[in-house]
Amino acid sequence: MIISRAPMRISFLGGGTDIAPYDAESGGNVLSIAINKYAYTDLEFLSDKKIVLESEGNILEFNKLSDIVYDGNLDILKSVVRHFNASGIRISLSTDIGKRSGLGLSASVYAALIGLFNLGGDLTKHEIAETAYKLEREDLKNMGGRQDQYAAVFGGMNFIEFRGGDFVKVERLNIKEDYLKDLERNLIMVKVGERGDSGEVIEDQTRSYKERKKRTLEGLDEAKKMAIEGRKYFIRGDLIEFGNLLNDAWEAKKKFSDKITNPTIDKIYNLGMKNGALGGKISGAGGGGHMFFYSHPEKTDKLKRALKNTGLTVIDFGFDFNGLVTWKTKTK
Repeated sequence: MIISRAPMRISFLGGGTDIAPYDAESGGNVLSIAINKYAYTDLEFLSDKKIVLESEGNILEFNKLSDIVYDGNLDILKSVVRHFNASGIRISLSTDIGKRSGLGLSASVYAALIGLFNLGGDLTKHEIAETAYKLEREDLKNMGGRQDQYAAVFGGMNFIEFRGGDFVKVERLNIKEDYLKDLERNLIMVKVGERGDSGEVIEDQTRSYKERKKRTLEGLDEAKKMAIEGRKYFIRGDLIEFGNLLNDAWEAKKKFSDKITNPTIDKIYNLGMKNGALGGKISGAGGGGHMFFYSHPEKTDKLKRALKNTGLTVIDFGFDFNGLVTWKTKTK
């Protein structure tokens, strides 16, 4: 059996600037970190030519590749199987966090699935990320940028530059251990409700950008600059300044589209800011999913209590520095 896993991510700063056509016309910058919440896939070889796809009790069986059609049921698995022209296999998928989380799950699933077919290392990390991106955009017609795929494949904390097309530069930020421990302790994430289709938010953002709406243009330009600024803060270990910058980044993100926030999200954000958060924002396109805060070190426990007391679930997580990993295991 071959097993593969890929991490999800938190997008700190610059998310949205990796989406076309902004990335090609203005250049995008994203600062993100991979977390220890994963998509897991495993591959078994069958004695016949059947194709069996499974995820958490949902099982699909096909006699041949031409029987596979996209219908909203395990379509990511289908697209990878078709891409590699695979048969005589059983592929299973499980995830630590459900879909529409705002944590880049679909990209993590794609990366993990492609990893199953790359045990020999024929594809580079960039090639895996680009394959994941193209399959999701071209086969499934899902809108989005490129940051999630690169975070899932590379892992760690990265400053990623986007210049249109497949020009992507990934810079691993080697942060001091003490700074990482502080970041991990004071970074608090909560689930803020079911998110709608991220494509709707991205479509609205893209339309506003193409129409040259001033508010959207300002928000994207501000977000790009904040990613550069945040990179400097992390390298210097100025996490208080990073936390304050998150508040500015949230204000910038809300300019992308009217669909980014809603009264429930605003209420949770205000609660966090009143109880010790320096800043925070929605992870992902917006509209729901997960929100994270960076707390003042002396108020982290207070902030957690305040969030829990309102019935919110505080997510326990850490960081991942391995990215996509694939290995063989014996079953007998």
